[in-house]
Amino acid sequence: MIYAAAACFGALVAPPMSLRAPAATRASAPRMDLDKGTLNVGVVGAGRIGVVHLEAIASCNNARAIIISNPTVSKAEAAVERFPGTIATSDEKDVINHPDVEAVWLCSPSQFHAAQIKACADAGKHIFCEKPLATDLIETIEAVNYARKKGVKLMTALQRRFDPNFLRIKQVRPGPSLHPTPTRLAPRPHTPSCLSRAFRPSQPASHPYPSPAALPRLPRPLPRRASTRARSAT
Repeated sequence: MIYAAAACFGALVAPPMSLRAPAATRASAPRMDLDKGTLNVGVVGAGRIGVVHLEAIASCNNARAIIISNPTVSKAEAAVERFPGTIATSDEKDVINHPDVEAVWLCSPSQFHAAQIKACADAGKHIFCEKPLATDLIETIEAVNYARKKGVKLMTALQRRFDPNFLRIKQVRPGPSLHPTPTRLAPRPHTPSCLSRAFRPSQPASHPYPSPAALPRLPRPLPRRASTRARSAT
């Protein structure tokens, strides 16, 4: 189940070299120790992927979902019926500002991610965000830098890092290889993982990001033209 919500934190993709900033300009990553207890999680979004993550969190022995929100509260209430002990609400702020929530899972529509990441960071909550972090490159970089500034973890769902088949490939071919390894992607088994994979001891951050002001604002893509066959049919 997305390997316990990617299980419970994948990692950010390294930006192109041209976007990297000097390491001296970056904040160090925060630390998070799960050996002392269970992580209390709040979930924003009770759609299909939100319920998948809720199920994954429930399968972790060191995580507990305590609240889930959805604008259509009946969806959150339906999720709570499947996973008793979780509170349902219609307001994402109830999740983000809940005093017992330590990390927030953002499973909402993509256009809301950037603002929700900043709201979670302001509340001092660690963040697991479904892909993508934002719908715009500059908003993505702003969200990453804002989380660093506030000293909270921000991760996205790169669940393949925890895929047993991918791990086996890495064991067979350690380090860089001159020849590609044929790989077939198959449906993921619904096997739980644990949070300790995600909340590792803090390491020097390796993916620096520049100031958004240093990047050009890219034009929005133009709408696709109708195909020749479609035009000829009309």
